[in-house]
Amino acid sequence: MNDISTLYIEHIKNLKSKTENILQEKNLDGLIVASGFLDYYLFDDHPVYFKSNPYFNHWVPLGNNPNCFLIFTPGKVPEILYYHPDDFWHKVAPLPDDFWVFEFDLKPIKNLSEGIDYLKNLKGNFSYIGPERNELPFKTNEHDVLNFFNYHRGIKSNYELACLKKANHLAAKAHKQAYLTYLDKTSEFEIHQQYLKTLNIRECELPYNNIIALNQNGAILHYSDYEKTAPEVHHSFLIDAGASFNGYHSDITRTYTEIEEFQVLIDLMNKAQMDLVEGCQIGSAFGDLHALANEKVGEILSEVGIVKGGPKTEIARYFFPHGLGHPLGLQVHDVGAKINDEKGAEQSPPIEFPNLRCTKTLEEGNVVTIEPGLYFIDLLLHDLKKDPLGKEINWDKVEGLKKFGGIRIEDDVWVGENGPKNLTRIAFERT
Repeated sequence: MNDISTLYIEHIKNLKSKTENILQEKNLDGLIVASGFLDYYLFDDHPVYFKSNPYFNHWVPLGNNPNCFLIFTPGKVPEILYYHPDDFWHKVAPLPDDFWVFEFDLKPIKNLSEGIDYLKNLKGNFSYIGPERNELPFKTNEHDVLNFFNYHRGIKSNYELACLKKANHLAAKAHKQAYLTYLDKTSEFEIHQQYLKTLNIRECELPYNNIIALNQNGAILHYSDYEKTAPEVHHSFLIDAGASFNGYHSDITRTYTEIEEFQVLIDLMNKAQMDLVEGCQIGSAFGDLHALANEKVGEILSEVGIVKGGPKTEIARYFFPHGLGHPLGLQVHDVGAKINDEKGAEQSPPIEFPNLRCTKTLEEGNVVTIEPGLYFIDLLLHDLKKDPLGKEINWDKVEGLKKFGGIRIEDDVWVGENGPKNLTRIAFERT
């Protein structure tokens, strides 16, 4: 495999070429991208943990330094105004000398005002991507410019793919340790702490809040309470957790049990999920894949006897209430979920799923999550009981399964010329 620094050089070369195209089309002289600025908790002087602007990270794998600016002007070496203050209150890292530095003209600045003044003295018509600054005389976050980059961010370079593979490898290692901790009959909090320890990170460095759900908590889609007392009985364990590398993220979910009744459901969902991964072909509409996932959940419900009299897709929605997946990259829920070209043309969702947020037609280089689920959610089950379709449900069976919460199995999938590549399964095999 090519060294990541070599892949990065090619990534930047292509990114500069694409940026020149949008600048020429919009009659612009250059592009400015801010890393972002510190924010503070309300009525407090304590800063919120800083995470960089993903449009900045598309150029620079620098995730924790605010007040920086990228300046790209065609025909010139891109500049980075790099925030490097004189500060005795906080540790100031040395100026970077990583592989990416050699692609830029690095200009240290002591404070944000120095950077703003430098930008105000630039000559020409620039477009600016970042938090609004009233003192900057540039058009900010132009819709056409964002659409252009949103589309191209969806088509991953070899460098980006390498970063995503590494993020999957890191998360797979932590997932395995979390599973072993679950087998020790511990609490959600202890499992969560083991995950962080394996990655050697703080909680704020996660790409998103881990979902560590034992038993019925697996029915709460975005559960993150981390109960500190272990349950009397460990019926099931759902873990949705990722990792990051150079600003790129993984997003992985697994569900476990030691009880045969629920393992049957997990096995059926695992098979369905793998079939759906194979459906991630160039030209596949993601909305159609979601409709297929809904059908497969309906088949599972029928096969295990939750639904009487054959599969019914209308019932499946009560047990599978979220989308099949989303684009993945510099953001966990990455940009471009609905757009099919650099102009921002949107793909409409299927009529039967009007609220689906990922509807794009898959192209070579896209990376998406595939995460079908089946849950026993009291709120939705209450609605189903009031629906005429509720007569088709074996409610005794449902009551017996509620203690398991739910199932979700999620992999990160790259769409390639020769078919999909499951980055997550490969990482688990090699970890």
